[in-house]
Amino acid sequence: MKSFLQAAAKSLDDGIEARMLFQANAKARIAFDGQILGKFVRNGPNPWDTYRFTDEPGGTIRVFPTLKIQIAPKGPIFRMRAQGGVLRVAWVPPEDLTGGDPAALRAAFLEHCVTGYSNAHGIGATAFIVKTLETGRRPGS
Repeated sequence: MKSFLQAAAKSLDDGIEARMLFQANAKARIAFDGQILGKFVRNGPNPWDTYRFTDEPGGTIRVFPTLKIQIAPKGPIFRMRAQGGVLRVAWVPPEDLTGGDPAALRAAFLEHCVTGYSNAHGIGATAFIVKTLETGRRPGS
């Protein structure tokens, strides 16, 4: 199981723009444990620089209900904000699911542990500024 998780984590894109580093697409439905696979670090000194994944396996971390996470496209792997940054974490399945098929593990993770999430949509910062400059007043007022 551990080798599958490491392979799935390494296959994910690691040259990530700062604005794309963490975009929540799910919330934890129940409390569960995750194994820290590593963290994302900035490639340069500026806040807009790209980020790369550093393989720094850590201990387990508890994920509590309603915590926003970003589910990876492969495996029971996700990103979450914790410890002052963004971590890549793998779900630690219960004893009865360990050693199973990777697709079955992902399906179980998605079914039992998380629920879909979408940020509230509105006008973006650029559109807000343009609208304010065009009309001389704040949108909606």
